Amino acid sequence: MKIRKLLPVLLLGSVLVVAGYHISFTNDKILINEVCGNNKQIELDDGSCSDYIELYNAGKRDSTLDSLYLSDDMEDLQKYSLAGYSVPAKGYVTISFADVTDFALNKNGESLFLSDKQGNILDTVTWPAMMADEAYARMNVSEDVWKIATCTPGEENDRGTFLLEKPVYSAASGWYNEAFYLEMTAEEGTTIYYTVDGSIPDMESACYTEPVYVYDKSAEPNVYLNTKNVKANWLNDDDNVEPVDKCFIVRAVAVDENGNSSEVMTASYFIGKEQYKENTIISLVADPDALFGENGIYVTGKEYDDWLLNGQVGDEPAVNYEKSGREYEIEASIEYFQEELVVQQEIGIRIQGNSTRGARRKRFSLFARDEYSGSSTFDIDFFNEKPTHSAVLRSYFSNAFLNTLVEDRAIGTLKARPVTVFLNGEFWYDTYLIEKYSQRYFEETYGVDKDNVVIIKDQEVEDGIEGDFGLYQEVFMYLADHEATIVEDYAEFCEKVDMQSFIDYYCTNIYLCNLDYNDNKNCMLWRVREPGNGEYNDGKWRWLLYDTDAIEWSKGETYGYSELAAVDTFSVKPQFCERPLNEQFFYSTVKKVPAFRKQFVLTFMDMVNTCFSVDNVAAKLEEWGENISWNNEFFLKRADYIVPYLAKEFELQGTLEEVSVHINNQNAGEIQLNTVTLDFIDETWTGEYFTDYPITVTAVEKPGYKFVGWTGSIESTEKVIEVDMKEGGIELNAVFEKDESR
Repeated sequence: MKIRKLLPVLLLGSVLVVAGYHISFTNDKILINEVCGNNKQIELDDGSCSDYIELYNAGKRDSTLDSLYLSDDMEDLQKYSLAGYSVPAKGYVTISFADVTDFALNKNGESLFLSDKQGNILDTVTWPAMMADEAYARMNVSEDVWKIATCTPGEENDRGTFLLEKPVYSAASGWYNEAFYLEMTAEEGTTIYYTVDGSIPDMESACYTEPVYVYDKSAEPNVYLNTKNVKANWLNDDDNVEPVDKCFIVRAVAVDENGNSSEVMTASYFIGKEQYKENTIISLVADPDALFGENGIYVTGKEYDDWLLNGQVGDEPAVNYEKSGREYEIEASIEYFQEELVVQQEIGIRIQGNSTRGARRKRFSLFARDEYSGSSTFDIDFFNEKPTHSAVLRSYFSNAFLNTLVEDRAIGTLKARPVTVFLNGEFWYDTYLIEKYSQRYFEETYGVDKDNVVIIKDQEVEDGIEGDFGLYQEVFMYLADHEATIVEDYAEFCEKVDMQSFIDYYCTNIYLCNLDYNDNKNCMLWRVREPGNGEYNDGKWRWLLYDTDAIEWSKGETYGYSELAAVDTFSVKPQFCERPLNEQFFYSTVKKVPAFRKQFVLTFMDMVNTCFSVDNVAAKLEEWGENISWNNEFFLKRADYIVPYLAKEFELQGTLEEVSVHINNQNAGEIQLNTVTLDFIDETWTGEYFTDYPITVTAVEKPGYKFVGWTGSIESTEKVIEVDMKEGGIELNAVFEKDESR
């Protein structure tokens, strides 16, 4: 019987006293025999696949359980009554939690108490984290020895149901100056089998009889990076890669005399590779056959290869690496290093991306799932803000960096960090680990129910249920039906979409010269299915920044301009899109509305003056080890081109003038200008706006202060004022003082 540690324990005859509670020992006692807090597919007698508890009657008589209770709280032992249950002598009963609402079983581990009406604890168990469809069970009902086991609800826990402990290595994953011999140990009565090529070990693998020599394999030929059929028409491809740096992979299992296996133990050893120690390292290890075999997710596949090698008769078969979805996800081990091993976890991986799927070094999506590790989150919060359920490995600095420039805007953005990736021991690439938009992302970022989230990508439902596409169609159908009257119906339309989010999204892509998107390409948006309470539960569509790497590979010359910064992204037709932005249906329709035009122009200049200002971009580039000269000095030059294009697009008649805002005490309050909160330097902020539209400034008091008023180009005591832009510019002074009344 397991008792929580640190509890005062005193044995008095046949009664165990635990912190004031009595645990009775009788001949006819009921025992907790098995617990499953992470049931996914084990069907119980009630037809459910719910979590469950199995009880065993160790007595000689059948027993009813009317006077017994289950609880996960020692201070509240009678949470769930077992009235109505019975259990035969020397038999079992399964308590399904399908309808239990009093408490739940925690898959990550907790304590359970079985007690009687008098408050006597009859049995208790504390279990560790469990993977999907695993149980924590007694090895023998006459002993208090527990282990992780396969689920056997209502049946005896024989030895074959218990999972063996993974082998233990004499050296942890990480960096070593010299080669060494690795020793392995396992439970008594088991044999260790291991591999050094990333494959999953079994009884056909090498049998461990002596220490394994671990050394630097970098000079050896690449095994996986030079695989031929990772690209279409590979028959005449001689694009072999010179030997790359490598780490030494060891995978091992313990197997007993009955053929029962432990989980796989995986480790990555970097021998003489100190140059990588300053990097964040990801070592991905997956069975080579699942990656590169006939049905592997990384290759063209048997059907395509047979077609290619046998005359190419008939239609060209689809290649494996172009296929997507859960069906094409495989299990892998991830080891995450920051100078030393931070976490090792079993995860799922898929091939990620569109155009890059046909490259030799493909990108991956990474998924934490219960079925692989017992957890739907990674064991480390990669981005130091919230749990990570999924992430992607994506190339291009722009995909990682540009999100940081607009992370405070009304669009979704993703966190990222640079990583170095090894696949099955071979250096694969330096790239970026980036968050992935998913239903859980929106739950944790915006506080909405993940099961109520609809995600649209490229005019298809990325996440949701049948019928969700109709919610997306409603927006375009509304515009089509009201195109002639959209000016009058604009307010109603804004109940369907977050117009600030739409404007922020297009302002961002226009400024960044993203020439690889439109309404149905590289375009993602989301909403909740059923509206409710709260800002993000309003059922409006909102936009997501996604796939911005065109800024790195696009060339201005392609579009008739001397350089990328000079391209007019309002009127230029992108290389891979049918029409330019100002001919896109959504944008061109709402552009007819004066309120939209005003909001767009003011927002664009808000972002030019803040998000995309040279000072802001330079500071953020420096955080990533870059400087303002990045990408042919794009950010030094872009405003000089795009601001006049904005004036041309919206037929502005006014002039561009300076706004100067001063605050007498930065500790006293904040100033909001249109859609931005100003960041003052020496209590002064300056920007530029067209005289076509007035600007709106708002004074926000901080605790202990009060707003006195505005001076300068306008005199007012109102906190919110609208100010006309004038030739020669305007100056605004915000005055705060101590609030002596508080």
